[in-house]
Amino acid sequence: MLEGLVIDGRGHGVCVWVGPSSHIRLKNNLIRNCGSNGIYGSVADDGSGGQDLQFDGNEITNIAMEHSSPPGSHAIYFTGNQSLIRGNYIHPPCPFYGIHATSELGGLHSNVFENNRVVGCSNAGLYSQGSNSIIRNNLLENNCIGIYLASAPTQVLHNTVYGHAAANCSDSYGLLDSSGGSTIANNLVLQQQLYIYTLKDPPTLTTNLCDGTGTT
Repeated sequence: MLEGLVIDGRGHGVCVWVGPSSHIRLKNNLIRNCGSNGIYGSVADDGSGGQDLQFDGNEITNIAMEHSSPPGSHAIYFTGNQSLIRGNYIHPPCPFYGIHATSELGGLHSNVFENNRVVGCSNAGLYSQGSNSIIRNNLLENNCIGIYLASAPTQVLHNTVYGHAAANCSDSYGLLDSSGGSTIANNLVLQQQLYIYTLKDPPTLTTNLCDGTGTT
């Protein structure tokens, strides 16, 4: 466990290259001034490892735009599974994704993303691939896209998506869904150009509240 540290990064702030390892905790750290990712939590190249990671209560800020190709420059870049990303506060500058959860190395399923606050990212506040994950009780403020579901059904519950970084966005989306078959329920989506926009099979939409100032 790394807990209560101030980490001034150059490349990655914290790099968790887990291989077969699991049960790694990053808790209540301040991570800042990184040239790449604030937290880089990844499975091995063969897709092994990355189980039961917990990134909990960290503050991440001032991520520089030094790497545009994967893994890029994100506050949290994550490829694990059966893990918990909870209670993190991400704020500008944030040139790519706030939380980038990707399955490109073969991991990413059965994760929980909850109680995170992500502010002012130039792409998505929270980007999720993989299957059987839950995104709940997060606050996404002034990002180009609040939540982006890139693939595989996901439960998106009780989130608040507010505002958009219009100066950096050609379009803004509260929730952009290209997963097919997700459940999107009880979310509050405010002050967007496009509110809940689907690209594949329609999700199950239940009791979401939009304020009606956008176009769809």
